[in-house]
Amino acid sequence: MAFHTPDRAANSFVMTAGRIDSEWLPHEATRPALIRDIFLQLREYDIPEVEAIREAIIGLEKDKDPSVALFYQWYRRAAVRGSDGQRLISWKQTSKFDSKHLFFRSLDTGRLLSMALADFRVQFSAYQHDWDHWSNCGKGEETDGIAKYLNYTLITHMHTLLVLRNFHDMGAADIPFIFVDWTADELERVLDYFVALSAPKEERDDKRLAEEFDSLLLSIRGHGCTPCMYQADLITRALFSDPAVEYLPPFVVFQPIRSDRKARVLFRAPDCAPPLSLLQSLPNTCGGTGCDTKTHPTCGAYVWDRLHVLRPGSHLVRPYNRVRGVLCNHWPCHTQEGLVQCSRCKEVRYCCPQHQAADWHIHKRVCEAR
Repeated sequence: MAFHTPDRAANSFVMTAGRIDSEWLPHEATRPALIRDIFLQLREYDIPEVEAIREAIIGLEKDKDPSVALFYQWYRRAAVRGSDGQRLISWKQTSKFDSKHLFFRSLDTGRLLSMALADFRVQFSAYQHDWDHWSNCGKGEETDGIAKYLNYTLITHMHTLLVLRNFHDMGAADIPFIFVDWTADELERVLDYFVALSAPKEERDDKRLAEEFDSLLLSIRGHGCTPCMYQADLITRALFSDPAVEYLPPFVVFQPIRSDRKARVLFRAPDCAPPLSLLQSLPNTCGGTGCDTKTHPTCGAYVWDRLHVLRPGSHLVRPYNRVRGVLCNHWPCHTQEGLVQCSRCKEVRYCCPQHQAADWHIHKRVCEAR
């Protein structure tokens, strides 16, 4: 994906969203963050590539015996109604396990939407020397070293990415990954820094933030790892504030390069994050044959001890016009007024009988009596 260079109006626009008003933080950590200033190099997996991996992963799970298919079991447990009669994840009891029959209730529009229709791309950002290293690892093999590494990364992350992505209706078609060579403690501290920075100025302790920025800068630089704190700060703020990025991600994945360390996620706002209890209930497995919590208790790609979420309406995030609130479940429609429940499942709403009929070829896959 090629980021475009914003025009003068866009530059003045990002000055407001990207500048940090602080007398304590270093200049590099307060100036507007522009994607053009990032040293990390970008590689993208487009929609067909991601879709192929998604269907392969879902297919592998479908072919397993249900007694050992951990994600199959997880979806069955998750697809239960809450006290309000609603489900965050829906899967018809009589349906097969595939992307067409797994539905998620979007956090932004309240719609119940099929996984099969939630296409997305993945953007991987890393330093050039990391790309060179992965490329050299593949020399003499049929598969390119970089493709091999990214395929492995996406395969091990896919089940969790599908959960994170499918809770969003609009504006989640691009998922950024930032490869980092940090310790687990440094990664957690960097995300804590951004969460604290996202607070209004009157609620921030900028002196403490400046001390933490310098401490992280020295810690990461001290063992010669990347990205440095300056670049980590720039790319994170740019993803949320620079119009040149052309999309506004609901979350950013920070992926450690070393295989013994796990990823963490920074969410753009509270209404972008699924319930922590649901994420914590995900199978702690890489998805490999025979891998489960009992045999490999330290496996799994993510840490879900808590959520890292930017403050609502944060100055780190550029203004955006996104429809929020419950919408008619017919996807092209944005009507919010006068919605009527489906009389059978009572889980979705429509603005008129015509839109209910138009949506039936999709909704019938998940509609069942309460």
